[in-house]
Amino acid sequence: MIFKDSTQYDSYYFPFNWGAEYFDGTYLTEFDLQNYTKNDFYSIEQNKINRFGVYGCGMKFYYNVDGSFNLNGQRIEVELHLNDKIYNLTSSSSQKDCITYKNKQMWFHPDFSVQSDEMVSIDFGYKTLLNYDGIQFFFQPIVKLPVNQERGKVEIEMKITSNIEGIGKIVIKNKHGAVDSEECPLELNRSTVIDWIVH
Repeated sequence: MIFKDSTQYDSYYFPFNWGAEYFDGTYLTEFDLQNYTKNDFYSIEQNKINRFGVYGCGMKFYYNVDGSFNLNGQRIEVELHLNDKIYNLTSSSSQKDCITYKNKQMWFHPDFSVQSDEMVSIDFGYKTLLNYDGIQFFFQPIVKLPVNQERGKVEIEMKITSNIEGIGKIVIKNKHGAVDSEECPLELNRSTVIDWIVH
């Protein structure tokens, strides 16, 4: 296993490499841990994922099969409080499709004579559709890990789309309870995006 039990935190080529850990204890990593050959992201068996995330720089960040996150040892869960009800967005048995990408920025000189690009963050997360007695939430949390730790902080970008409207509240919890909350206005079939800095 690469997340739950392993002490393998060294990445190859990039500051963080992605890894998919399956229910049977096998795994697939961005680069093979023995010969460093690159594996295809699209060969990940989504329906067998127990944990998915990234590792490197002596750290590991991943989500569990229920959707809760483990961010370098800190468990993070997300709830939506709406109309006197609590919807667990990160504690469900719904199918989750893993996501990961490298976020780069490019700068152009006004006369296009010079251009440069820089990797800003390595991002991972998932998308899922939650159904609560006909009330649906499309939920896509993405963890953004800055490549330059001095110029950025770890963030979670949460995109929520619903088939109902209302003014709700996103509540972020760790193992000790609620650590933060944000207002979350929902419009019918339109996405709301909330960014939260992990602390």
